[in-house]
Amino acid sequence: MRRTSIAGLALLAVMAAPACLARTVPAQTTPAAAPSGQDWNPVSRSATRVYLVDVNGITVNGDVTRITLARVPLHPPSPVDQSYVVVEMEYRCGAGQSRAVAEIEHDETGAALDRFETGEDFAPYSPQALDGYVAAVVCDGDRATPPTFPSIPAFIAAGRP
Repeated sequence: MRRTSIAGLALLAVMAAPACLARTVPAQTTPAAAPSGQDWNPVSRSATRVYLVDVNGITVNGDVTRITLARVPLHPPSPVDQSYVVVEMEYRCGAGQSRAVAEIEHDETGAALDRFETGEDFAPYSPQALDGYVAAVVCDGDRATPPTFPSIPAFIAAGRP
């Protein structure tokens, strides 16, 4: 028969107590809050326009990820011109495919005009093309270095940086 000392049992009880307590007290967790508002990230720039993606508006349904892209002119016809185009796009990240779903032009006051359905099918994109730059944001989680913008009018008001 094995003999255990009282001092040994006391030491074992002291060492095991914190572990037992940790298991009996449920962990307090707070669910992550969904992003609120828009967060327009510049993803590309040409000589004539800037392309921005609303990263808070990215949605996923099965293997299709939907985003909103804005094309904003760098050199508007007048300093007060607020025109731009919003393009609704979808990506199949695993397949390396994208398509434009619809475009909505905004006039010089920033008001939305008619929606135009593009009717495009999914097609492969090149990583070096605009769709590839957008895919880095949509599929890979890349984000622009601040500043980012809460709206397209805010980007325009900031001087189209």
